[in-house]
Amino acid sequence: MKRLFRRSQPAPPVPEARSTSHATFRTPDEAPEVEVPETEAPARKRPSSAWANQVRDLLSGEFLIREGALAQAPYLIFVSFLLVLYVSLGYYYEHLERERQSTERRLEELRAEFKTLQAEFESQLQQSQVERSMATLGLIQSVDAPYLIEVPTLEFREP
Repeated sequence: MKRLFRRSQPAPPVPEARSTSHATFRTPDEAPEVEVPETEAPARKRPSSAWANQVRDLLSGEFLIREGALAQAPYLIFVSFLLVLYVSLGYYYEHLERERQSTERRLEELRAEFKTLQAEFESQLQQSQVERSMATLGLIQSVDAPYLIEVPTLEFREP
């Protein structure tokens, strides 16, 4: 299967033939061995662990092109859908909570306004306030007690 993400290493350039006073070399295999002094030890590479290989495959996307991963594509799509659904539900419920809090603040404001208006209305219903309001209209309060007028009711007869 063709690899999508890993780049192949370019081939090392072949050195051109050059003349020296004692020999001509075309490839490194033809060159004589030169001893390296012990003070210059080559840098040691760390052995790569399986965990590091898995992380590298995950970051490069190499795990997606394997046969087993392609068979799991429907499952990965389903899990991705659930992830998107989870995030969107989080935003939705956060929006609902903000709306609930703003509604509660508005309700508190309306309760305070209701209590203020109720207190003003009750103060206007006091006897002294009613008398002042009547005086501005030119009405006066009666000094005599009210009395009840009774009217006899007529009985209705059917013919």
